[in-house]
Amino acid sequence: MKILSWLLLTMAVGLAAGCQSNLYYQNQAARRAREFLLEESPELTRDQREFVTFNPPVFLFGNILAQNNLVGEMQLSSELSQVCITWLIPGQEEAYLVYGVSNKNMYNWSPNRLIRKKFEPVDRKWISAVQKARTYLWNNLFNQLSSAEANSARFANPEIVKTTFPPEFKTPLPSDEPQSDLSRLQQFSMVWPAGERLVVICGYAQDDQLTNWNVNFGGLFTAEEFNHYRSTEEAAQ
Repeated sequence: MKILSWLLLTMAVGLAAGCQSNLYYQNQAARRAREFLLEESPELTRDQREFVTFNPPVFLFGNILAQNNLVGEMQLSSELSQVCITWLIPGQEEAYLVYGVSNKNMYNWSPNRLIRKKFEPVDRKWISAVQKARTYLWNNLFNQLSSAEANSARFANPEIVKTTFPPEFKTPLPSDEPQSDLSRLQQFSMVWPAGERLVVICGYAQDDQLTNWNVNFGGLFTAEEFNHYRSTEEAAQ
């Protein structure tokens, strides 16, 4: 019993020491990042420099080697991570990121370069709408596309166009809107080039910000055919 108690105490001390070590290395990395940022940023005012000096940063982590999770594929991995030690400085539109590489406890992190980056807010409505269009495309039109055309739709962002197609009532419309009442809905089509054709996924949203956009139908059109249904109004992007 005494031996078990001693082992538990030893493990607890070791864990506490490890946590303290990680915090120590993170603080040291933040200090090096702070010094590097101030040296590389002569444009900062005195107040902004004091903000960096006296305020803790945010740590942004990312894998160096992307892991492939496909069954049967070799997975690449690395013990090192990309770490950006970041300050959002009042009065600056861009975030200040000090980039470096280290292992997880950051004991060997050192600054490599300073990145000034403006983070745009994520448009979740746009992302949701495009994902729905891609899912419909893969489930219904995939066999009609060449590999190059399918990859274009998979990896390229579509053009979002306001259109005037007559509706098809085979799929649900946004929210609880009655399918016979389209006056409060707006029609948008996701358009990908596919050789000499266009992949068009048409749907309806509750407003021009693509709120609750849902697919109504999809198909392949020539540019001439599609332009006949292109609205003169601007679409949300």
